Amino acid sequence: MYYAVIVDDEEVIRKGLLQYIDWQSFGIRVIGDFPDGISAYEFIKANKIDILITDVKMPRMDGISLAKRLQEDQRGIKVIFISGHSDIEYIKSALKVDAVDYILKAIDIREIEDTIAHVVEKLNEEENRNDLVAELKRKLEERRPLIQQQSLMLLIRENMSDAELKTLQNYIPIEDGRYYCLLDLQIDNIWSEMTHLTDNERLLRSLEIQESAIKILSKYEDSICFENKFGEYVILMPADAENYEEKVFDAASELNSLMKDKFSLVSRIGISERFNKLSDIHHAYRRTLEAISKRYSVKDDGSILIDRNEQDTIKFLREDVEQKLHSTV
Repeated sequence: MYYAVIVDDEEVIRKGLLQYIDWQSFGIRVIGDFPDGISAYEFIKANKIDILITDVKMPRMDGISLAKRLQEDQRGIKVIFISGHSDIEYIKSALKVDAVDYILKAIDIREIEDTIAHVVEKLNEEENRNDLVAELKRKLEERRPLIQQQSLMLLIRENMSDAELKTLQNYIPIEDGRYYCLLDLQIDNIWSEMTHLTDNERLLRSLEIQESAIKILSKYEDSICFENKFGEYVILMPADAENYEEKVFDAASELNSLMKDKFSLVSRIGISERFNKLSDIHHAYRRTLEAISKRYSVKDDGSILIDRNEQDTIKFLREDVEQKLHSTV
């Protein structure tokens, strides 16, 4: 249902349009009629209106001024002007305010109805287009997590050009002024641990591991976890809080415990230095791999490892961490 308002200083015109047009057949409900632009404008501001049918020349505020105000308000209202033959030149200036059409007073009902049908057709087209855009946006939001994961996967695997980074930045939640770090969780001997499973069972187990990790990470604001390859999960975590070192270490510890307690798997987690640029993700990922391969451990069991070559490497607050780092130099 579309809602319309009629504005004309001649009551006979207003009543005639109300009485002789079958508005309901067009899916239109006329919810107000007014003798001037000012009273009409106040009503329209407070109500949802789709169609304005207005005289051109009226006291207090004319139809063109009314249409211009509504256009400035960006209400998207379709305007039909009513005018006498002597107002044609005046109406031409009205076309600058994006009028849909105009009708002459004393014209027959059939032509008025044709004009109204034309307006309704335009409204239907816009509504269908808006529905399509809304559906596309909804689908994009549904797929955003997958797009984020695929974009991050590209970034950690390849050194991207500036143009490629610009394309990907719309899908990756790296905010200006914030710091992040990467955690790379690798499960030891993943194939031998799951050799007894079918391909489908391995896929389900991998999804279960990822979903369980995401559940743990949900308590750490804005963290993202994705599977880079079978048995390897990459986590992007914010690292700009004062106690980010503790949070990162706690998250890594919880993830390792999850692997051991729920899935009976042994895992190692490499942790990168902090970074604040999209272009640094690939470098940070390489550092997590280096930490794992060179065994720069911050736990006795070697399950959490960091890169010792960066000045901004995570400085955990636990007393034994500093001793272990010194011992690796």
